[in-house]
Amino acid sequence: MELGLAVSGSLEQLSAHGTLVPGANSLELRLAAEMVGVRPGPLAPYLPAGIEWEGPSAGGEATLLARASRAPEGGLSLALELGSLRWSSAEREFAGLDRAELDLARVDPGARVFELRRASLSGARVDLERDAEGGLHALGLRIQAPRAESSAPPTSAPTAAVPWPALTGKTPVVLLGPIDFELERLRFLDRGQPGAEALLLQTRLASAPCRLLDPDPSALEPLRVTLQASAAELVDRVEWEALLSPFGLDAALQGRLRVRGVHGPSFARFAPALASRLDAGAMESGELDLAVEARLEVARRAPLDIDWSRGLQGEFVLKDFAVRRAPEAPVELGLDSLRAELANFLPATGAARFKSIELEKPRLRARRDARGLHLLGLCVPLGAGVPPETSPAGEGSEAGSAAAPSTEVASAPPPEAPSGTRADAPPHAPPDVIVDRLTIAGLDCELLDETAEPAAVVPLTGLDVEVKRFSLRGLQSGEPLAFSSSVQSGKVELPRRFESDSLLQGVAGATAALLSGEFDEKGVLEPRDLFGEVSLAGRLALLPEPNGWATFEVSQLELGAFRGLAGGAGVELGDGVLDLTVRARLRGSDGIFVDSEASFSQLSLSEPADGPISRYLVLPAPLDTVLFLLKDSEGRHVVPVGFRLTDEGISTASLAGAAAQAAGTVIARAVASSPLRLLGTLTDPLGLTGGDGALTGKETVGLDYEAGDDQPPGDAAAALDELVERLDDDDKLVLALTHQAGSADLARAALLANPAGDDCLRLSARLRRRKAELSRTREMLVAEVRAAAALGMAETAEAKRLRVRALDRELGLLESSLDRVHEWLRPGAERRAAQRTRAALLSIAGSRVERIRQALLERGVAAERLRARTIRPAVELEGRAGRVLLTPVRGA
Repeated sequence: MELGLAVSGSLEQLSAHGTLVPGANSLELRLAAEMVGVRPGPLAPYLPAGIEWEGPSAGGEATLLARASRAPEGGLSLALELGSLRWSSAEREFAGLDRAELDLARVDPGARVFELRRASLSGARVDLERDAEGGLHALGLRIQAPRAESSAPPTSAPTAAVPWPALTGKTPVVLLGPIDFELERLRFLDRGQPGAEALLLQTRLASAPCRLLDPDPSALEPLRVTLQASAAELVDRVEWEALLSPFGLDAALQGRLRVRGVHGPSFARFAPALASRLDAGAMESGELDLAVEARLEVARRAPLDIDWSRGLQGEFVLKDFAVRRAPEAPVELGLDSLRAELANFLPATGAARFKSIELEKPRLRARRDARGLHLLGLCVPLGAGVPPETSPAGEGSEAGSAAAPSTEVASAPPPEAPSGTRADAPPHAPPDVIVDRLTIAGLDCELLDETAEPAAVVPLTGLDVEVKRFSLRGLQSGEPLAFSSSVQSGKVELPRRFESDSLLQGVAGATAALLSGEFDEKGVLEPRDLFGEVSLAGRLALLPEPNGWATFEVSQLELGAFRGLAGGAGVELGDGVLDLTVRARLRGSDGIFVDSEASFSQLSLSEPADGPISRYLVLPAPLDTVLFLLKDSEGRHVVPVGFRLTDEGISTASLAGAAAQAAGTVIARAVASSPLRLLGTLTDPLGLTGGDGALTGKETVGLDYEAGDDQPPGDAAAALDELVERLDDDDKLVLALTHQAGSADLARAALLANPAGDDCLRLSARLRRRKAELSRTREMLVAEVRAAAALGMAETAEAKRLRVRALDRELGLLESSLDRVHEWLRPGAERRAAQRTRAALLSIAGSRVERIRQALLERGVAAERLRARTIRPAVELEGRAGRVLLTPVRGA
């Protein structure tokens, strides 16, 4: 058969020829078609808005083979094959396809059986271009997205929730054969960037045979899918492997993503505009790894019979996320795991509640130099593009000139809400999301600033963040958010600090180091922690107006690590340790009340004559001289500052008043201690005197525990009594309580937190029996309460009522215990073994510290003189159990 067609002004010629072969139980069609001179012509007004034809005319050709026959088991067998597809103009090809095949071995709606023998696509080619106006050119058409007429957000009335569909009836059998889709070339050229080259992409999607659906759930097989892609000269290989089980009793997904060979220098060829703002030359052959696991529990009686009204539960895990700029290079951005446990999600309303969201060990490596900020092999210039009028104060002025202080530091006014709306009552509130517990544990971060000499290094090795139960809707309505966090640091190389009771001993120590060859022109270096701990905690409600409190603390910050940055500002920072406490109280319309106290010890700071600090503060003497005179009796500089922040900001008068008060306090302490300090400067060189100085930790008392035990050891009482005496003798001392976990504790915690299945079953049975006994006892007591009340025996009724309340509390605890036991028995519970172990280890450590703290309180130690350091789940003692360290330190 042959077919010819022409449309005046739109189609010069359409020709098709082929054969149709009918059989007793089959039908076959072979067809070849060709189109010439295709253009819109009189059909142009019927093109959709934003789509227009470009170029003179286009044409194409294709072949088609279709077969249909009766399947031996019933139903039909269908096969379609499309080949030699080409769509082009006289100048170039827009799209092409070598071959596409779809082979259905059986399509039987009556028996509800559907079998795909194979599906494939090969040799697909597509050309895309983007112009300077954002239009997309494809298939000979130009597609322009319609522009919004107004930037105002659309307003709409709340819509009723639409229930999710429910599929009923007999479950069909769906068999999938191999699937193989190949995109040979996707060519994309952005003409909006002058000089950009065309980017060539290749992809391939494949899946293995499987039984996707079946009335028998045990017969189902996971669907294995692989995706491979590459971008010529930009990305060598992208691989995604996944196992999907969408129709099992629990829907599940396991996937892994690998990206190899990301060539940063090629970015400039394909995106010149981006390359002018982002230098990717250091990304030699970047890599990315990521693994995903998900499990979703649904209420279903059959694979397709789902009760959406009962909600969804499940778990999502993202793990092993790592980005490197070259193979075998350190991880520059990563995350060990992100785990979210979904307690319930209601599709009809969109409301969700998460039992927990846990992040484990974020990783980051970043570096700053004169060129900018370096991360992942990318360099982002800093400070570029700043208009001259917004350049930093003092730029272009004479060297050494100081900027005058601002007369007013005002906060920006809040944006006004659109007329007709209320900030506290949106017209259509979004679905509520509740999170019972959000935690972040662990950290591996290194920040390096090479703009200073020497370079400043900030290694962060630990992070603990906990945010207690909150909801998005609750935060909008004014519910407070309770949080606590702490950061721990790694070690940095710093000049050795010679601890001594007198100046003579210090000189002798330095001389011995010189004679032993340990001392060079840079000084003797030793590794020390950058800081002890940085913590932030609070309970805040930001709406409808700020209320609550927050505390920020920094302990033992080594200022010497930042001497390079200080030198860049014209200040020579030799040494110093900073302890800082900032307390903020938010009182709504009354403002924010801030109280802070900074304590500097062993501070060594100097600057040239008429330096920036002396000039700004108008000091009557050199800076180092003033610092010496302002030391207190313990050789510290303690600076307390308090101020109030309102909607109008902080005025110069308020800042001046706070500074004057702080200066007065420092001077008063210095004057009171100056006679003793001046005498010490004369007697210390002779070794006759020497202040206590900062405690070095040699006075630390360690209490060793048995594995997993939280009871204080036998020698704890005597050690605590001795510490209490020291606190009584020196009212400046406070006790720092630190827990160190041991590997034996970890093993014991793992055993307690992850009992065997048989043990769980026995424990569950015992708890249920106890629950039944208490329930019977409660029923009898309730009857006795009613009888006593009816007889007017008020005291007896009240006593029995109190017993009922006690039983209710015990029954509640039993219910919670049963829930935890049954959590251990749920499928997939083994995946949370590490999290349960960590929680048990933290519980053991917390109980140890709290028992010691209570013992000290019972001995009369004031609570403010006890500082419990943040408990970390990391094992610090190998081959033994943990211990609690009690270290006397100087308080503020």
